[in-house]
This record gives sequence, structure tokens and C-alpha cells, in this order.
Amino acid sequence: SLLQEKMSYKQSQLPKDAINTQDIDSIYKFLAHIDWTEPFLQGLVIFHVLSMLTIIATRKRVWIQGFLFTVLLVSISLTERANEWLATNFKLYAKLQYFDSQGMFISLTYSAPVLINCVIILINWFFISGDMLVKVKRKQIEVESKESKKDK
Repeated sequence: SLLQEKMSYKQSQLPKDAINTQDIDSIYKFLAHIDWTEPFLQGLVIFHVLSMLTIIATRKRVWIQGFLFTVLLVSISLTERANEWLATNFKLYAKLQYFDSQGMFISLTYSAPVLINCVIILINWFFISGDMLVKVKRKQIEVESKESKKDK
């Protein structure tokens, strides 16, 4: 396909320190071979840190977190298209071609951290729901207690 043609290199085009993807057998090895000095990767890391800080700062505001949750999940659904565009136009923002046809790079550097942020939002929602349940039950017991005192 055209995408695989754009994403593949001849041996002569590869950097001297390039590693064969079949030699990568762990996420750690994969992430260790990434040049984290690339400005777009530093921007991506900053995005993930700011997302996490925003989630923590808005933990009491369910509507904001609902919006963030939706935006983050929609952005993940668009990663396949983004991967294709980024692979074809990598020279605009990077020294090396990171975006593979299987989407491993974008999955590990974008989708996985975003999903972790979404799980944090869900966990927060469970805590908020638990607190709300306790408040409602306490109020119910309080009302029942007042009613029983009136009857006596």
C-alpha cells in the first residue's frame, strides 16, 4: 500500500544506529531507542504531564473531567489517521521516522498515557460516587431518625 511504501526505508536510508524492530522484545527497549531530545517528543511529554496535572486539579469538578475524558478518548480514536499523516510528513517536525505502519510508536507514546489518564478519571469518579452514596445514606438515616423521634 502507499502508506507502507512511505513508511518503509531502503537499508541505505537508515541511520547507522538504527535497530531492527524484530530485535525489540520489550517496551523498555523500544522506549530506550527513542531520541527524547526531539522537540515534538518533549512537547508530547509536556502534554501528558499537563493532562495529568489538569485531571488532578479538577478532581472535584465532574463536568470538566467528563469533558476531558471525552476529548481524550476521541483523540485516541483519531490516532490511526494521525499516525498516517505523521508518518508521511515526519520531516516537518522530526529528524527520524518514528511512526510505523502497525502504530506501535503512537500507541506507546500517546494512546497508552492518555488511557492511563482516562483510568485515573474513572477511578476518581468511583471515589466521588462512593462519597455521594455515603452522603445520601447518612441523610436518609438522619431523616428517618427525625421522623421516628416525631412519632414518639
